[in-house]
Amino acid sequence: MTGYKSSRFRYDCVARNCYYEQLPDWDDLIECFPRGIAPTDVDGLVEIGSNLLFMEQKGPGVPIPDPQRLALRRASRRPGITTIFFRPPLRTASDLECLIFGQGPVDGWQPRSREWLKDWLRVWATEADGHPYAASDDGAA
Repeated sequence: MTGYKSSRFRYDCVARNCYYEQLPDWDDLIECFPRGIAPTDVDGLVEIGSNLLFMEQKGPGVPIPDPQRLALRRASRRPGITTIFFRPPLRTASDLECLIFGQGPVDGWQPRSREWLKDWLRVWATEADGHPYAASDDGAA
């Protein structure tokens, strides 16, 4: 789900018992973007030392939508930004499949365990905490 309401959603949240009615309506804001471009949602965002980690979970075998994949891959080419996608596998014995942008070549979805993911997150957090990216902070709240 996302943090805003729009008539452009693929899902009928009212029928699926989502919290859609509680969300702010952004249809007029989305109209400001060209070519039908709309915001993507991200399941999680962590910032440590000006390093950003985007986290996105998909369903078993669910591909990353092209606009989201392109946006997060492009963002992860910038210093201090990493994206990790994870999903349950369709046909393997592993707990998860993971795909990482921003840490070298992309090797596609890799079979991993949940413990591997937790270890990876701990390493990312430790490295981010110990090596803050020197991004400028404008001091705005």
